[in-house]
Amino acid sequence: MEKWCVTHDSIGMDWVEMPDLYTFVQDILFQCGVDAFFGEKLRKLDPDLEKDFWEYDDNISFPATPMPAWMRPNAIKARDRCHAAMKRWRQKVVGDHLCPGRLFAKQEMILNFAILVSVFDVELLSPKGWRPAENLDRYGFGSQQPKQKTPFRVRRRVLRSE
Repeated sequence: MEKWCVTHDSIGMDWVEMPDLYTFVQDILFQCGVDAFFGEKLRKLDPDLEKDFWEYDDNISFPATPMPAWMRPNAIKARDRCHAAMKRWRQKVVGDHLCPGRLFAKQEMILNFAILVSVFDVELLSPKGWRPAENLDRYGFGSQQPKQKTPFRVRRRVLRSE
């Protein structure tokens, strides 16, 4: 997360308006989470992993239905590409044994989000009382993303030393 903050220094003490909060958080947490859990080598081995992952994620409910794969082939292909990337990474880096540090890496991923909210101030640019419409495409599969973009502004927090 620290590396991300350094490379994205366009967000300073002044407010910067962004088009969509979900996409902003999605991009940050994917990169930082994958690097924390798997190391930087996974994204280097498969530069399209992020695009494939979010394509699979957007279609997460389809593989759970009894519909044939030919009805939505891109969803199945994206899932297969993600699995193939994981297999390549595992063969090159891990071998046949699970990494004992994987539980520590999970805690690191949780800390990435904690750092994100402690380093940046975020304000939604929406009318008072506005709520995004629910996207029921993902109902039953964990968190739900909003149906439309949620504009916001962001700036670095002023950190006070005591």
